[in-house]
Amino acid sequence: MSNAKRYNLAYNYVFNKRAIHAKEQIIKGEGPSYDRVWEDFIKEVTRLAESDKEIEIVKSNYKELKQQLVPTGTNEQK
Repeated sequence: MSNAKRYNLAYNYVFNKRAIHAKEQIIKGEGPSYDRVWEDFIKEVTRLAESDKEIEIVKSNYKELKQQLVPTGTNEQK
C-alpha cells in the first residue's frame, strides 16, 4: 500500500474518532485551542500512517460536516 493511501486512511480514521468540537476546529482552521487540537490530530495521523498497524477503513464524512458548518451561499461566486 502506498504512503499516500496509508495517510489518507489514517486521516479519515483519526478524524472519525475525534469529538465534534475538535472536528469543527479542524474543518474551520480556527478555534480557542485550534493549535493544540491540530498538532495532536496530525501527530496521531502520522504515527498511525507510519506504523505497521492495519488501518480500519471508515467512511469519511468530512464533506457532510463541512456543509453543516459553512452556511449555504458563502462559497457561491458572484
